[in-house]
Amino acid sequence: MTKDNELKIDEIPLPCGLVRDGTLFKNALLASFPSETQNHFGELASNFLRNSKILNKIIDFKNESLQGKIYFNQIKDTDKSQTVVFCVHVFESLQDAPIDNIVFDHSGEAMMLTDKDDDIVKVNTSFNTVFGYSESDILMKNPSFLRDGLNQDAIIKKGFNKVNNKGHWSGEVAVRKASGEIIHTWHSTSAIKRNDTIQGYITIFSDISTHIDEIEKVRFLAYHDYLTALPNRMLLEDRFEQLKRQLNRNKHNQQNTFNILFFDLNNFKSINDTYGHAFGDKTLISFAKALHESIREEDTASRISGDEFVLLLEQQEQSFDSDDFFKRLGENLLFQLEKNGCPVELDYSYGLAKYPDDGDTLKSLLHVADNRMYEMKKQPKQ
Repeated sequence: MTKDNELKIDEIPLPCGLVRDGTLFKNALLASFPSETQNHFGELASNFLRNSKILNKIIDFKNESLQGKIYFNQIKDTDKSQTVVFCVHVFESLQDAPIDNIVFDHSGEAMMLTDKDDDIVKVNTSFNTVFGYSESDILMKNPSFLRDGLNQDAIIKKGFNKVNNKGHWSGEVAVRKASGEIIHTWHSTSAIKRNDTIQGYITIFSDISTHIDEIEKVRFLAYHDYLTALPNRMLLEDRFEQLKRQLNRNKHNQQNTFNILFFDLNNFKSINDTYGHAFGDKTLISFAKALHESIREEDTASRISGDEFVLLLEQQEQSFDSDDFFKRLGENLLFQLEKNGCPVELDYSYGLAKYPDDGDTLKSLLHVADNRMYEMKKQPKQ
């Protein structure tokens, strides 16, 4: 033995070793274990020095139906050298290892094994692949680093209360990968027990980011037109009610009003019949984009049926300037039609209704605006 014999580990009546500068020294009892087990202890000690402040751990011996507790003590030799001394107390496990290594190592889902202190003792290959962390950098660390800055503490606390009381919990948790990317995962955590005492936890992570994206798409389509991406009638009604409540709270305001503009494309049917439905779709998209770019951020442009569009123009400090608005709309429409390869002249009619003079519900206002739009449609073209 080298000068490390000064620590007299050979005289300790337990399997004992120390790690200094990456080198493992061991007494005769520790040397009697299989080399794989010895190396495992050395890895634990090295990771303890790098990652942990816990002084003892419950461990499962690799390839053996044994369990034990490993005790650590950190010694600072010099400013540049530190030593970890560890001893192992071995006792028989009352059951086999808590998880089948083959299933764990080859699962397509990311899996993590933590001890009773919820510090990481093992992760599988899929965990490294999904999250990008190397095992040596995270062993014996608390997995809270996966959630740093993501406000997930309350969710995890609630989950662990359920695991400790019921044995299992599952729920959605945001996780930060080593690259910094944030993904949505479904956590499934179960307690590992011996004699009704929790010895550790196993967590399975399923990446549900794609599923979340699909849910967001479905939610978007529920409130938006599938072709133009403008708000649909349902979202228009919701914004109308919000605006109405807002104005009712400020009744003292003299500008306690807003406008509804109803549009109908006069020659859309002929465009569809002449050029086909694909061309017609591009024409609708062009008109929708022109409407959207002609209003303010707080206003709403919506498509409520085939070639019918509605603008909800919020409270105006001055009377609605139709000349200015239709000048912008004409310029934007010409640009969008050219951009989308639609060399046609798109003609439209419109009608305006004012809240609350013309009605106090969206249905009544649309009825008034629709009638005024048809009056315009009947007028001879100049």
